[in-house]
Amino acid sequence: MTISKRLEKHLRCEVDFGEFFLLDVIAGKHKPTIVLLAPRKPETANAFFGMKIKDNGQWYGSLEHLLGTCVNVGYMSKLRAKLLTRRYKAMRARDAA
Repeated sequence: MTISKRLEKHLRCEVDFGEFFLLDVIAGKHKPTIVLLAPRKPETANAFFGMKIKDNGQWYGSLEHLLGTCVNVGYMSKLRAKLLTRRYKAMRARDAA
């Protein structure tokens, strides 16, 4: 997987791109970068959605729970959460083809 220079600059954690999609990177000017990960194969038993802040990882059972937490904490707006849900569905469809 190729990553743009802008994203590469903010990516400060280890990600297994064979197991996860890079759903989004939320970079703040004076805040830590937040990396949102989605599993490539959500039908497996240990497929979790992840949010990594620096080296700390938090794992969620569903995309809705992950994005709801991000909205409640203030990392993103509800509109951005809906757009990420659509992006994930499109990535899953593209990956299945």
